[in-house]
Amino acid sequence: MASELFGGQFVEEEIINWTFDEAESILFCRAALRAKVARKKSRSDTSFGVSVSLNKDSFSEGDEMTLSITATRNCSVIVFNILSDRSILMLFPTQEEAPLTVHTGQVLSLPTEADRQQGKHLRLGLLSGKTEDVEGILVIATKEANPFLPAGQLRDFGDISTPGGEMILLPYETTLEEIGHWLVSMPLDQWTFDVKQYEIRK
Repeated sequence: MASELFGGQFVEEEIINWTFDEAESILFCRAALRAKVARKKSRSDTSFGVSVSLNKDSFSEGDEMTLSITATRNCSVIVFNILSDRSILMLFPTQEEAPLTVHTGQVLSLPTEADRQQGKHLRLGLLSGKTEDVEGILVIATKEANPFLPAGQLRDFGDISTPGGEMILLPYETTLEEIGHWLVSMPLDQWTFDVKQYEIRK
């Protein structure tokens, strides 16, 4: 999804059909879609980069995820979770938090130390009916703070077993279209992104 969005800056899409092929125990998924593409307003800034790393590449359900984000310049970042059902969740910042800033030469760890002191953690759960899945973390960085306000509601994944006293960070739902329209409002040299995939198993 991220490559679709940022390769052509899709702002609307309609899936026409899906096809699935398996070769050497690898499942390949192909989608035919009809999309609306917005015209690019400028050239990207190749010196502006952001990078995200996860504490693991493969998780068990209920494991805690932590993120480490770095950038080539001071910038604001927003973190999204791309699920296998094509839904997108805004993880950070929460609606109650100020914009998140990454400073050059420093690492932004999420959840923040303040979150963790309050007992807030990012615990992973599988979608209903799944025993394993592949999801993604998408980080979008902007040179200037440009808040993204999702129209969706809080997403509650139900009961996930956690150590006593922990709070689960519940994200807001958003869509590819919302993110696309937000990005189109900015020149290409004002933002950049990084994506990391991870596995979850029972």
